[in-house]
Amino acid sequence: MKSNTPVEEIDLSTEHCRIGRLQNIEIPLYWCYKDTETRHNKHYIATWWNEKTEKHIFIKVAFDDIGKHLVQREQELHRKAQQASTHVLPLVDIPLWYEGRPLPCVVTEYHGSDLSHAAAKGELGPQILASILADAAQGLKDLHYAGMIHTDVKPHNIIVAKNSDTERLEGKLIDFEPAQEIGTKRVPNFYTDDYESPERTRARLNRLQLTSRPAEDAYSLAYSVQEILKDEVRGGLKGAVTLNLHENPKKRPGMDPLIHELRNFGQARF
Repeated sequence: MKSNTPVEEIDLSTEHCRIGRLQNIEIPLYWCYKDTETRHNKHYIATWWNEKTEKHIFIKVAFDDIGKHLVQREQELHRKAQQASTHVLPLVDIPLWYEGRPLPCVVTEYHGSDLSHAAAKGELGPQILASILADAAQGLKDLHYAGMIHTDVKPHNIIVAKNSDTERLEGKLIDFEPAQEIGTKRVPNFYTDDYESPERTRARLNRLQLTSRPAEDAYSLAYSVQEILKDEVRGGLKGAVTLNLHENPKKRPGMDPLIHELRNFGQARF
């Protein structure tokens, strides 16, 4: 997908931890370290507000070999996800360069903020929040149908994006670095706060292999619904949330009841 921004390329400089020029504006970067079993791999991450398009741009790029592998992997998984669902924030095509050579990168662009910050501002009513969560749930269902799980579902990874044609606020999934193919066995190596499923917590703390299943995402989204909608979670929605928070992943019904109840709840906005 081509970007709507006038940016054709960005030249990175690591000397002062800054991006070079973007329409004569220097953009500060910050370090983000991700643990692996043997070493740290260094990521550069930057976000900024593009005044011309009134959109945020998010960049993730790495310079060492392990970091490059992870960024390339995330690129592949993100592209697979956006092919599977319209509820995934698309990648944009802005080449990154360093010392005359292209770098693998993940770049997204959006008008809005993440769901956690949007809800905290108190400007969106519960019906709109429910509709955004329903979009995210549908996106996850689409991913599961395509044979992958997100594994890091939380309000921070749901973008509240404004549709430029309809002005409707939509929920879009981001951050596919930790995504997994369904059935993959892995030892979870990062903590996703309270959104983490019980089986994942046990596997992470005890260094045990965990088979990647959609039930992980179901738990995390149900927890997110509970956190965002708070006292509005009642009736059929409460039942769908409670079932998907079950300790036993085999007893979680998955996305369908969440989508149904969230859509019903959010229909008052239309």
